[in-house]
Amino acid sequence: LGFINLYNKEAGYYSNEHVLAIKIFTSQAAIAIHNARLYENMQHLAIVDELTGIYNRRGLHELGMREVSRVQRFKRPLTALFFDIDHFKQFNDRYSYAVGDQVLRFLTEKLRSQLRDVDLLARYGGEEFVALLPELSLEEGAEIAERLRIDIEQADMNIGEENLHITISIGVAPLVAKPSETDQLAGKEPKLLHELIEKAGRKLHEAKESGRNRVAF
Repeated sequence: LGFINLYNKEAGYYSNEHVLAIKIFTSQAAIAIHNARLYENMQHLAIVDELTGIYNRRGLHELGMREVSRVQRFKRPLTALFFDIDHFKQFNDRYSYAVGDQVLRFLTEKLRSQLRDVDLLARYGGEEFVALLPELSLEEGAEIAERLRIDIEQADMNIGEENLHITISIGVAPLVAKPSETDQLAGKEPKLLHELIEKAGRKLHEAKESGRNRVAF
C-alpha cells in the first residue's frame, strides 16, 4: 500500500499532464513492489520443503546459523536431534512412493505437534529430519527425543483401510564450542552448525547400529 500527496499553494497548478506523470510513476512503483513480493515468495520457497511444508536443508543452514550465533553470543545451550525413519526403503518397496510421501507428512505433523514453536525443524533429505532445540541441554533434548520416539511408535497411521506403524531412530548432540570461539564467533557459525549436525548424525548411526527404534546421545 502506498500513498502520494502533492501540494502546491498555487491554485490550479496541477494539470492533466501532471496527473499522467503521477500515474506513470505509481504504475512503475506498483510493478517494483509486485516484483519485490515475488522475489520474497521465491526466497521463501527456496528454503521450504515442498512435500512437508517445513524447512529444507538450505533453510536449516540459513536459520540454523542465526540460532548458533544467538546461543553462542549469550552462552545458552543448544541441542540437535537427528531423526531417521527405520527401514523406510523397504516401506516404499512394499507399498508405494505415494504412501511413502504420506508417511513423511505424517511424521512431520507428529514432530511439529510435539516440538515447541521456537524449535527449528527441517527435512534434511529423504527420510531424515533435523531439529534444533534452543535453550535445552543434552539431557533435556534426550528426554524429548525419547518421548517423540515412543509417540511415533504408538501412533496409528491410516492409509486407506489399513493401519500402518513406523518407528524412528534418533541421534542427540549438544553444541559445544571452544572458549576462544565463544568470544570470537564471527564467521564460525557454518562450521559450528555443521559440526553439531555431524555429531547428531553419528549418534543416529549408533542408534541404528544398536537395533533401531531407539535414542542415542
